[in-house]
Amino acid sequence: MISSFKMEIEEKIKFRYFLLEQKQQLDAQHVEEEKLRANRLNEDLKLLETSIAQLRQLLREHHNNGCTISAKVIST
Repeated sequence: MISSFKMEIEEKIKFRYFLLEQKQQLDAQHVEEEKLRANRLNEDLKLLETSIAQLRQLLREHHNNGCTISAKVIST
C-alpha cells in the first residue's frame, strides 16, 4: 500500500514538472512572439517616418514652385 501511494505521489510530481516545463515553453514562445511583433512594429514605424519625410519634401517642392500650401502643413 505504501509503495502504491509512493508511486502515485511520484506520478503527480512528474506530471507537475511536465506542466511546469510546458508553461515555461509557452512563456518563452510568447516572449519570442512579442519580440517579433515589436520588430515588425518598429519596421512599420520606420517606413511611416520615411513616407512622412518624403511627403514633406514633396510639399516643400510644390510650395517652392508657387503652389499654395500652408507652411504649417509642411512643418507639422
